[in-house]
Amino acid sequence: MKLRPSAKKGARLWLAGGVAALLTALVGVILLQFPIGGGVTRASFDLPFVPRPNIPVKDVVLVYLDKVSHEELNQPTTAPWDRSLHARLVDRLTADGAKAIVFDILFTDPSASATADEQFARAIKKSGRVILCGNLELLGNTSSSSLPIYDYTSTQQVEPFEEEDPYPPFRAGAVAWGNANLRNDPDYGIRGFYPGIKPKDGRLIPWMPAAVAAFAGAPRAAVRSDPSESRWLNYYGPPGTLPSVSYFLAIAPGGVPPGFFKDKIVFVGAQMSADFSGKGKDEFRTPYSYWIRWSRGFAPGVEIHATATLNLLHGDWLNRFPYGLELGIVLLAALAAGYGLIRVQPLTAVLATLLAILLVAVLAHYLAWHHHLWFAWLIIVCELCVALLCSVTYNTLRLYVEKKLLEQSLAAHLSPALVKRVLSDASLRRRGGTKQEVSMLFTDIENFSRISETMHPDDLVNLLNNYFEAALQCIHELDGTVMDLVGDAMFVIWNAPVEQPDHRQLACQAALMLQQRLVGFDAAHRGFPLRTRVGLHAGVVCVGNIGSEQRFDYAAVGENTNLASRLEGLNKHLGTSVLATREIQRVVEDKLTSRLVGHIQVRGFARAVEIHELLGPREMAEASRPWREKFAGALQHFRKRQFDAAEKAFRETIRLRREIEGAPANGGERPVEDGPSLFYLSRIAELRVHPPPDEWIGEVIMKEK
Repeated sequence: MKLRPSAKKGARLWLAGGVAALLTALVGVILLQFPIGGGVTRASFDLPFVPRPNIPVKDVVLVYLDKVSHEELNQPTTAPWDRSLHARLVDRLTADGAKAIVFDILFTDPSASATADEQFARAIKKSGRVILCGNLELLGNTSSSSLPIYDYTSTQQVEPFEEEDPYPPFRAGAVAWGNANLRNDPDYGIRGFYPGIKPKDGRLIPWMPAAVAAFAGAPRAAVRSDPSESRWLNYYGPPGTLPSVSYFLAIAPGGVPPGFFKDKIVFVGAQMSADFSGKGKDEFRTPYSYWIRWSRGFAPGVEIHATATLNLLHGDWLNRFPYGLELGIVLLAALAAGYGLIRVQPLTAVLATLLAILLVAVLAHYLAWHHHLWFAWLIIVCELCVALLCSVTYNTLRLYVEKKLLEQSLAAHLSPALVKRVLSDASLRRRGGTKQEVSMLFTDIENFSRISETMHPDDLVNLLNNYFEAALQCIHELDGTVMDLVGDAMFVIWNAPVEQPDHRQLACQAALMLQQRLVGFDAAHRGFPLRTRVGLHAGVVCVGNIGSEQRFDYAAVGENTNLASRLEGLNKHLGTSVLATREIQRVVEDKLTSRLVGHIQVRGFARAVEIHELLGPREMAEASRPWREKFAGALQHFRKRQFDAAEKAFRETIRLRREIEGAPANGGERPVEDGPSLFYLSRIAELRVHPPPDEWIGEVIMKEK
């Protein structure tokens, strides 16, 4: 029973890998290039922050216009604060040694109190360290993926569509002012730096964190944007990580210890809007906003500005890989995953995918934490999932097709019941054999060589197909395993690959069924008579995959297999149809009609074997008894060297059988003869010329080739 893998398997595997790589690359490019992948890209930025420990911050302090300050200072939530309070705060922070005082509050117009405005303007000028903010919007889409990078030292001009500068008296005393806008993503998260802006009048309006960092002494290279890089916020922890204090405590005597603000950059802002506190929410998503631990992880704009300022001062902002490099990584990952995963089984593919995802995640976190680099690594994770899906789909379909092909191939060798049992046993396909007692049946068509010489090849093939269809139906009805079909010959075993306690009886029944069915086959086809000769034997052989990993060859080999084959050929000399050894005949002698035909030493064996002829069902025992008993007596005379008596008895056997059976069922094509009797008559003639040795006990030695 031979099952060979297709020669095109390798080509199909490469083709499937190419398709998987193409689909994977297509998904990766779409996610990288188009807005549909924005969520994946943003999550790639966010995730490395979540497991990272918080980074201590000492350079800044946030002064919040929070709810308690509203209440303690009796300030309205629906209107700007009294600017005299801001003047007091500037004086307090200046006296305490603050390095810079940054108001993340829009002061674009005079307030209702001119006196308060004058106090605030004097305090700003006297302090010499106050930085204010304005509001400038760029034309077009201001998403984080489309904003231009602006070189603060360049002469390039960008036309804003809206501009709100600080109130001139305040701006005149401030050391700097900057644009307070933020680059908010579609999910209202803040991840990227905002560019500097140059209106057509030639003024340079930096982003407020850049203005603050420049005043605080950041290197020139840090406060300019290199067009070859894109800068992204490096959060130091979830909202609330930066040191902060309520506004009312900052101005209250004894509210904070002396020196609390010394050498610190103090950001003053609200947890509301950058105008007056009741105008609208000024909170944005951060990388911590989507995870359970920080499910309320929205940060006010002032904290984000402070974070960006620290990034510029420390030089630890994040840089994203250049687009070309990211695209190359995406394509390379698609190629490796597409071709790699398609070649392994689903379970191995799942494990390999999980390992690859872990390695990619570790690499992404390492780069973000230690080298301040990030890339859209979750796109690679998506690619791995797509490649895994392709692998599982392809291999599932391939295994299904292979199983169907295997099932079809096995169906030619096994009965439907055995096919199901064998398919469920994967050990069948493993290389190696085991010793197993089996019953073996060999068949051959009498005079097939002469028949084939007289027929057209197409007619011969058609005849053989019909012949084997009838023969295999008999075998499958009795659950035999067809090991091989060679020419006109057939090799069948029982008790392997599935154990069958009654395997000897099944083999004998199959042999007689073949004789009965093929008589009808001859009558139906009205061609050359196809008389089948059968050899039966039971014994221990080695069964299993005797081939290799590349060539599956389920076979049964051993001395007993050769003996069964020799018995089939012995039929030609004895003029019989079904010969069986005693090892298999003994279990059916009470169920079938048979007779002993002698002890014969076949070619290739050193000992004589007791051989029986199977004649038919038990019902014919009584009718055939006279000539069978006469043959048994003749065989006894032969063993005792009583050749004259043996010859007479063998001839009487022939006569009795002719009288009892008459013409054969095939229409009398040839007279009924008793082949074994004729065989022994020829042996007697030889033994009279060449007498046997003294130790001879009646065995016959076959010398045929």
